[in-house]
Amino acid sequence: MGKISIKNKSTIVVIIIVSIGFFVAGFLSRSAYDNIQESNAKKAGSSFIDSVLSGDTEAAYRLTSSDFREDQTQDQFSELLSGIKVENPNKLEGSVLKGNGRTLFVQYVDGLPPLAEGNTAAEFYVGLVKEGKDWKVASVSIQ
Repeated sequence: MGKISIKNKSTIVVIIIVSIGFFVAGFLSRSAYDNIQESNAKKAGSSFIDSVLSGDTEAAYRLTSSDFREDQTQDQFSELLSGIKVENPNKLEGSVLKGNGRTLFVQYVDGLPPLAEGNTAAEFYVGLVKEGKDWKVASVSIQ
């Protein structure tokens, strides 16, 4: 007792190597899953903003969450966003921010019709939630 034979040492080394392999594979697959989710969230936020900027409020409304649609009718939504249609907006690439269990897509857009104080640029803040497999817009703020 107390001595480890060569056979047992190699078995322990194999077990350690296999365990490390499973850990790394799990970590990488989780990281890949997170990247896919972030990419899908970015696409959803960008599609929503593109629909708003093109004046297609019906398409933008279809991208909203069920809770959003319960709080605001399509007519109210369309009226709120009327006048934002832009022919050739200058957009910076948007970013997905995550924290406190929330997902937010942020994108800077210039070339808008004059907003408050005559500004033609604004940041779109699009709150996103998962409904089934799809990302949906839960909130919108234009500042």
